[in-house]
Order: sequence, then structure tokens, then C-alpha cells
Amino acid sequence: MKKQLINQTRIVQQAVLAGNAECKVLYNSAKDMVELEVGGTSLRIAATSFFMMHEMMRKAAAKLVMQTELNTQSQQAVVQQDAYLMQDSHLLAQLQVA
Repeated sequence: MKKQLINQTRIVQQAVLAGNAECKVLYNSAKDMVELEVGGTSLRIAATSFFMMHEMMRKAAAKLVMQTELNTQSQQAVVQQDAYLMQDSHLLAQLQVA
């Protein structure tokens, strides 16, 4: 049974952060759960909660850009990451429908 659950979990997005910390977003279709792995830390949440968390983080990133003196390159990285996250949100929504 454990093998069957593993096959229903797939990597939706991954990146390497500063300091070579690996970051992954995994989706388990059987449980409708998203797992966010950052380095050695893992957070499992319901897919709907993940969407709410994404919106909260997007707004927080926008506020940080406006409230701090981040350079143009950092601002562009935030905008680009937000675009990738939106694409992933749409992909997860499509997975839930399937």
C-alpha cells in the first residue's frame, strides 16, 4: 500500500535556494495534499490551504518589495517567482479536476 501512495505523489516544482538548500513542492493526488520541502523541513497541508498560503505569501512579498529598498534584480525575481507559482496553482487545480 505504501508503494501505491508514493506513486500518487509527484514533484510539481523544485528549485535550489541560496546556500544550496533544495526546495520542492509535491502533490499527492490520493490525499489531495501538498508537501512543501525546504532543506530538511517538510510541511504537509491540504491543497486548498496551499492556495490560501500562496496568496498570503504573494501579498507579503509585494509588501516587502514596497517597504524595503530591494534592488531591481530582487524585485524582478519576486515577480518571476510569483508568475511561476501562479502557473503551479493552475496546474494543481487541473490535477484536482482530473
